[in-house]
Amino acid sequence: PAACVDAALAQTEPASLQRLHAQWHVLLSERARLKDLLERHPGVRRVWPSDANFLLLSCDTPAALVDHCHARGLLVRLIRGNEREYVRLTIGQPEENDLFLGALAEQAA
Repeated sequence: PAACVDAALAQTEPASLQRLHAQWHVLLSERARLKDLLERHPGVRRVWPSDANFLLLSCDTPAALVDHCHARGLLVRLIRGNEREYVRLTIGQPEENDLFLGALAEQAA
């Protein structure tokens, strides 16, 4: 337990908090950037609002997009619900998100 307490307390140090705030800023800005770009993509029908670290989207061929991403080493999830399929995209670093956008463009072509 002492090691756990020490680890938790270390996260409240100014340097750790500064790093956490920077990561949070990247997450928020990337989520907004991706949502904007995905909403303008012709193959994407809807992007649900999100306060989380992921976006849920409805697109023309969700299973094919997920397969296309997996073939490129990108981890996205196919979600099935209400007799429909959706893509769940976890927000990553800008370069990771750009890889997804590239795969989406490739798959749409």
